Amino acid sequence: MLDFLRNLDLAVFKFINQTLSFAWLDQASPVLTNLDHYLWISILVPLVTFFFFVKKYKRTGITYFLFLVLALSASDFVGGKVKKIALRPRPFQVEENQTIQKAEASLNSSFYSNHSSNNFTAATYLTAFFPGGQIFFFIMASLVALTRVHVGVHYPSDILVGSLMGIIWGVIFSRLVKLIVSRKAAQPNKTAK
Repeated sequence: MLDFLRNLDLAVFKFINQTLSFAWLDQASPVLTNLDHYLWISILVPLVTFFFFVKKYKRTGITYFLFLVLALSASDFVGGKVKKIALRPRPFQVEENQTIQKAEASLNSSFYSNHSSNNFTAATYLTAFFPGGQIFFFIMASLVALTRVHVGVHYPSDILVGSLMGIIWGVIFSRLVKLIVSRKAAQPNKTAK
């Protein structure tokens, strides 16, 4: 069974990495997979997200935003710890005949994809508060995840597990903060006499 899963993982990797090799996709994938490396995006996206939380939820939006930061921190921290245990080489380190090799990629473990985990954490969490953006959030998370395979830094199983972990983190933190906020709102107002 494990051999079947490994072979399936490799076959899907080769399909995404080699068969789906088109000039425009080969140019776009490294950009899309590393959006977080662009300083203006790293500044603009959190600011816009904060703005939308505060605009829709007023002061409570600050709490919701801070819990998004906590969710992403938990996702990234746990993913980093799993990488230190799993020690799975990245495809570009071991597979031959790749269409794209992303030499500047980190040499840490491939399993599981923190990019996928973090993006699906954000997509799931944001959907809990902005359901109208669900399609956009999950399309963006999926595109980033797939480009991780296309550029040769992850196997499909890495992004699948990372995506599932991200969904779990998003659900946990969105439910937790909603529970905390609702309990706080249910407490009697203690005003000074």
